[in-house]
Amino acid sequence: MKNTLTKIAAVIAVVTGVLIGLHFAGNPLGTTPTFAQVLQPILNARTASLDIVIGETVIHDDIMGARIRRTVPGMKGAAVIIDFEQQKILTIDHSKKTAVYVGLRGLPDLRNYVEMLRDLITKLQSQPDFHVENRGAQEIQGKDYLVFVVSAGNETITICADPKTALPIRIEQKTPNMVIACDNLQFDVAFDESLFSMEAPAGYVVQDAGGIDFSESSENAFVETLRI
Repeated sequence: MKNTLTKIAAVIAVVTGVLIGLHFAGNPLGTTPTFAQVLQPILNARTASLDIVIGETVIHDDIMGARIRRTVPGMKGAAVIIDFEQQKILTIDHSKKTAVYVGLRGLPDLRNYVEMLRDLITKLQSQPDFHVENRGAQEIQGKDYLVFVVSAGNETITICADPKTALPIRIEQKTPNMVIACDNLQFDVAFDESLFSMEAPAGYVVQDAGGIDFSESSENAFVETLRI
């Protein structure tokens, strides 16, 4: 578990270090959305847009298939494209007109947050102590949500959904070693595919920063990530 969490933290740090569904058409019957309805967009969405909050750091991800376009507030004119199939990151700085490539090795399970969440929920559902608690309507940070708490073993997922559409808006994942909040969720967003291109813009200075190999020592790779 410790090694897995270290790898996850290292992946997040790589990107931050380099740079820093199906919709429901409302609820026509007027009944309270069920957990199964709330879960559907997470399980079926083809694209997604979300904010990942880790501590005081907020990372915005636009997701399309195996690629992510990631931006960090405060870093204007810069974006990171992550391609999980190629295991490569492209960092574009429009203000400096530079494009930097970084390879990732030794992490075969690279996936976006929504895919990891899907797998986690499926895993929890298969455990004998799996439990879903419907906490009903709650106000969180000034917004009204329908709240479900999913738990099994020592892992808990809190899903806050729109009471009218059953669409998840905020998700908080807790384990003994990690807390990740996902906010401002949107599913099946009609993105322009060019936003996820791994081609450096014409006229930009292209640099190859080599790669980081996580297979031998995750701790050393994490330090190398911070150096970059």
